[in-house]
Amino acid sequence: MKDHAAELRDLRPDQLLDRFKNGTAPETLRVFDGDPRGLGISLNMFTRSRFHQWLRRYAEKPTFPWHGKSFRSESDTKGCGWNRIAIGPILTIFPFETRLGNSVIDGRPSVIIDYNVKRNPWYERLCWDELREVAPGVFLGFTSLRLFGRRPIALWFAVDVSRGNAWHVY
Repeated sequence: MKDHAAELRDLRPDQLLDRFKNGTAPETLRVFDGDPRGLGISLNMFTRSRFHQWLRRYAEKPTFPWHGKSFRSESDTKGCGWNRIAIGPILTIFPFETRLGNSVIDGRPSVIIDYNVKRNPWYERLCWDELREVAPGVFLGFTSLRLFGRRPIALWFAVDVSRGNAWHVY
């Protein structure tokens, strides 16, 4: 079976941005319900560094701490969720709210993941993710930071709902 999510790791940041711009938002957030597979793709600021190469190799291992995001829809257009981190047992941290909305990149429909939630520390509240479907069941996303009225992209990731729920990276 072809792994569309893993193939995204071979793309440069400009290619990821193009892929994202050509992606589509789902009609409902319910497609995410559960604990889909998460996959780290790229750090924008370190793309040519040894650190980036090491991190990419590490992200492919089952011991990589980020295991994805868990989603719970409240309606077709609103929901909530959290990140799954495994340092020993799997922890659920950094809650977020989800909604369908317009992208900060191009104004087109996107899945918005907003970390500006009271329970999060101040630095996590600066984070803003967006997702679009780029292959059947594979959503490419980026994390940007709210900094001085700008939203620079810090990293790229994928959420793969095509394989159902998965509590670990495979």
